[in-house]
Amino acid sequence: MTGFEGCSDYGWNSDDIVRLTARVRPAGVGTNGSTLRINIFAGTYAYHLSFFDAVGGLPEGEWVDADAVAWVGSGAGFTYLPSGNTAIPRIYLLETPNFLNNDRTRIALNAMIENFDYLPGCSAFASLVFGYTE
Repeated sequence: MTGFEGCSDYGWNSDDIVRLTARVRPAGVGTNGSTLRINIFAGTYAYHLSFFDAVGGLPEGEWVDADAVAWVGSGAGFTYLPSGNTAIPRIYLLETPNFLNNDRTRIALNAMIENFDYLPGCSAFASLVFGYTE
């Protein structure tokens, strides 16, 4: 993740390049149900976004509000959105996920995340590569 804007008060600086581990559980695949889940892990911290009714993925080129968030770090929490908080995390897919190899098991995803880490006005660019397994 990089391109942090409006995050310096929270410790994320604009020139930071943060390597992390992420996991996507696509909706409608196997027994995953209809909720798309994106999990981001950075050291001892975890941040989770859920998008309900997302079979087929999120639309490209428009902002999509998360339906639920959860986090684990110095504390833990979970909330369905909106919850009275104006910092609803949103994701904007910059391009449809691309397959990186012929057997379609590695996928690249590029997106902007607004209100990243559930922080008002904090946005970041995420470039994620996933290995696909069933």
